[in-house]
Amino acid sequence: MKTIFKSLTAAAALSSAIATTAAAQDAEKWQGFYLGGRVNMQNLEISDVPFGINPEINAGVFGGYNHAVAPNFVIGAELGYDSKLDYTVMGTSLDLENNVSVRGRGGYAFGNSLLYGSLGYGWTDWDVAAAGVSGSGQGMSYGVGLETMLTDNITTRFEYTRTSYDFSGPGLGGRDGDVDAFTVGVAYKF
Repeated sequence: MKTIFKSLTAAAALSSAIATTAAAQDAEKWQGFYLGGRVNMQNLEISDVPFGINPEINAGVFGGYNHAVAPNFVIGAELGYDSKLDYTVMGTSLDLENNVSVRGRGGYAFGNSLLYGSLGYGWTDWDVAAAGVSGSGQGMSYGVGLETMLTDNITTRFEYTRTSYDFSGPGLGGRDGDVDAFTVGVAYKF
C-alpha cells in the first residue's frame, strides 16, 4: 500500500509539473513584438443625429508588444493606424481620417489562442469638404478580441472595439460620436 501511495504521489507531482510547464508555454509563446494589418467594418453614430449612418469598410495597420506575466496571462501595448473613412450624412460626405489609437491589452492564453480585452485612447480628424469645415475628435477606446496562432509567427484576430469621440470644430463641435469597429487582422510575431 505504501508503494502504491508513493507511486500515485509521484505521478501526481509529475502531472502537475507537466501541466504547469504546458500552461507556462501558453502565455510565453505570445511574448514579443508583432506587426500586422487589418480590415475593419466601422459604424458611426453621432449624438443628436436621429438617423443611421451606413457602415464603412477601411484598412489599417497595428503593432505592439506582449509580455507573459503568469502561466496563462499576457499584457501588452499596441499602436494602430486606420485609413480614411468616407461616411455619407444626408447626401454630404463626412470623412474621418488620420485615425490613431494607443491601447493596453490584457488576456488569457489557452492552447494557441488568446482571449483579450483592450482599453486605450483614439484620435481622429474629420472633414466635410462640401461645407468647408473640419475639426478633430478624441476619446476612450475599449474592446474584446480573440487571437489565434496559425504558426509560431503568424496570428489571426477577430475583434470588436468602440471608440467614443468628443468632436471639436464648427458643425460637429460639442457632439459625441461612437465608432464601432468589427475587425479581422493578421500579424507577424518576431
